Amino acid sequence: MKLPTVHIIALCAAVAAYAAPPQRDLGPLVVAQWVSASCIAFSVRDPFKGTPPADPGAWRVVQSGRRIPVTRVSHETRLIDLIPTGWPYKPVKRHLYYLHLARAADEAHPVRIWCRGPGGRATLEPLRIAAALCLQVDSIGYQPDDGRKLCMMGAWTGTGGPLAFGAVTAGVFNVIDLATGSSVFSGVPALSATNDAESGCMAYALDFTPVRQPGRYRIGVPGVGYSAPFAIDPQVNRPVLTALLRLLYHQRCGIAIRPPYTTHSHAACHRSPALLVDIYHSLDDVMKELPKHVVKPRRTIDGWGGWHDAGDYDRAGWHIFVATSLLDAYDAFPFIFADGDSNIPESTNGIPDILDEVRWGLEWFKRMQDPADGGLYYRIETVNYGQCMPEEDAQQLYAMAKYPKYTMWFAAGAAQAARILKPFIPPDEHADLIARAEKAYQYGRGHGAPDEAVAGAAAELYLAGAGQEYHTAFLSARTRQSWSYAVAPSELVDSNAQQACRTSFIGDAINRAKTYAAHVYPCGSGGVANGAGQDAAAFARAWTLTRDPVHLAPARMAVHAQLGLNAMRRCWITGLGIDPPEEVTHAPSTAARRVVPGIPVFGPRRLGASTGSTHARLLWEVSEPKPYPWMRLWAPIWEIPSVSEFTVRDVAQTVFGYAALCAAGTGPAVAGKP
Repeated sequence: MKLPTVHIIALCAAVAAYAAPPQRDLGPLVVAQWVSASCIAFSVRDPFKGTPPADPGAWRVVQSGRRIPVTRVSHETRLIDLIPTGWPYKPVKRHLYYLHLARAADEAHPVRIWCRGPGGRATLEPLRIAAALCLQVDSIGYQPDDGRKLCMMGAWTGTGGPLAFGAVTAGVFNVIDLATGSSVFSGVPALSATNDAESGCMAYALDFTPVRQPGRYRIGVPGVGYSAPFAIDPQVNRPVLTALLRLLYHQRCGIAIRPPYTTHSHAACHRSPALLVDIYHSLDDVMKELPKHVVKPRRTIDGWGGWHDAGDYDRAGWHIFVATSLLDAYDAFPFIFADGDSNIPESTNGIPDILDEVRWGLEWFKRMQDPADGGLYYRIETVNYGQCMPEEDAQQLYAMAKYPKYTMWFAAGAAQAARILKPFIPPDEHADLIARAEKAYQYGRGHGAPDEAVAGAAAELYLAGAGQEYHTAFLSARTRQSWSYAVAPSELVDSNAQQACRTSFIGDAINRAKTYAAHVYPCGSGGVANGAGQDAAAFARAWTLTRDPVHLAPARMAVHAQLGLNAMRRCWITGLGIDPPEEVTHAPSTAARRVVPGIPVFGPRRLGASTGSTHARLLWEVSEPKPYPWMRLWAPIWEIPSVSEFTVRDVAQTVFGYAALCAAGTGPAVAGKP
C-alpha cells in the first residue's frame, strides 16, 4: 500500500497553507570545507555582495606561510532557504567554489583562504581533525560480523565534474584505531565508477570487512584525508532504534510532552471535539471543502490521541500500521525490548516500552470506532496545516467518515495486539480488543473492504483464537501477505498458505536487493534516505524467515546508506551521526527552532522541471550545473516536504530493520535460528 506516498505528494501541493515560520539562522556568509587534501569547497550564500572570481590567480591558499597555487576553480549552486515573498517563494542560494590545488595540503596545519574582488576569507582546521567530504562512512558504525564494511571515496565539484584522485588510488587506505592512533588494517581503493551520473562521483570502494574488533575508528587515505569517526560494535544500531521509538513519543497527540521524558516540550494539544463530515479522503486539496461536508444534525467525535502523522498534525486510519509494525518487531525479537528502554511516561509499568507505544496508539482507534456498528472514522484533519506548536493549533477539527478498508485493517491490528499483548494486559482489555476486532471485521465485510484487508484481518483473528471460521475466511481470500501467518507455528496453519506468505516477503526482499545492486552508492527504489530504512525492514523480514545472511547483508547496507554512506556524507536521521538535517518539515521543530531527534527524513529524490511540488521543482531549477546529480537534490527547507518530511508509518516500519540488526548483534544463536 502506498498511502503515505499519496499523503506526501498532497502535502507538497498544500504547503502554502502553512503560516510563515520564524526567521531561521542560515549560518555564516562564508564557509570553507575540506573536500580532500587537494580540493577545498569555499562557499558563499546570499546576500553575499559580488561574485567570487573564477580566475584561479585571484585566490590565495596559504598553509604554514607557503602559498598553495590554485590550478582550477569550478562552481556549484544549491538552494538553502526560501523567503515567503510572492509565489513561488524567493530562493536563497549557496554558491560553492571548488578550489583545485596544485598539491595536497599537509594534514597537520590550518589553511587560510582569500579571494580577490568582492573579498571573502576563511580558515580551515587542520585536515587531520576534519572529516573530508570525499570520504563517506556509516557515521554510527558497523557490526563486527558485517559481511561488507565499506567506506566510499568520491566527490562532485560542480562544473569541474567528478573529483579525480590521481596517483593516490595506487596507494593504500588505513583503518585507524582512535584509542591508539595506529593503523589496524590497510587496503587498496577499488574503482567502482569513473563517472557515476547519480552521485556525480568518480567513486572508489574502500573495503575494511576484516576489521572486527569493537572500538572507535576512522578511515585515513594519505594525500586525501580522513573520514568521520565510527564505531564497530555488536549493538552499534541500538541508539538509532531507541531514537526512532522515542520519536513516536514526541509525535503523541493530546497530552503534554515534557520532562523528565524529553527537553522538547509542548503542552497538551488538539483536545477539542471534531465535527463529523460525510466524506473520507487522503488528498489535501479536499481539506478546504471539509466545512461543506459537516453532517446534519451536527455530530462530534472525541478524536484526541494517537500520533501526529508527520510534519503536520493530522491523524489517520493508516496509523494502524504504526501499531502493527511495532508489534511485528516485538513478536520477532522480544528479547531486545524492555520496560524503561525508551524513557516514556509508561516506563517502569512492567510492560516493554514498545508495547506501551502500541497501546497508546490503539486508544485513539478505540475512540474513532463507532460502538454501534464497529466502523472506523477515518481521519482527524483541519482545513489548513498550522506551522505552530501543537497546543497553538486552535483550528476546528474534522473527523472524516467511516472507511471500510481501514476499519478492516483496524480489525487486523486489534486482533494482533490482543494476541501479543495478552501476557501484559488485564483479561478485560484483551477481551475488549477481540470484541472490537470482530465488530470491525463484520463492518468491513458488510461494506466492501478489499480482499487484502479482509485476508489480513481474518488471519489475525484466527491466530488470536477468535474462531476457526476466520481461518476459513483467510484461506478463501486471494491474498497471501500476512506476516503473522508467515511466522505462525506450523501446527496452526495451512502449510501451502504459509509458504505463499513467506514467499511474498522473501520475493519482495530479493527484488529490492536487485535495485541496490544496480547503484554505485547504496540505494533502493525509494531513495538513499528514508526509503533505505524501509528497505532494511524488508530485507530484515526475509532474514527473520530464513536466517540466511544473504538477506542480512543488504539490510545492513541500506542502514549504512541512511546513516552516512551516501554521496552527501550525511546521516539522514535527525540528532544522529554526521551532519544530520537541522531543518525538517516538522511543525514543532520549526516553531521551536530546535529539531526533534530521531526523524528519518525523506532525503534526496529524483526531481525535474515537471516533478513534484512548486518548491520541489524550484529546488531542481536552482541546483546547478545541469545535469545535477539527483543523489544531491536535497535542501534543509521545511517548505519542501518531498525531501524534508517523514511519516510515523515510515518510522515504525524502519524500526523492524534496526530491531533485526540489534537481534543479529546478540550472537550466533540468534543469527542462525529462524
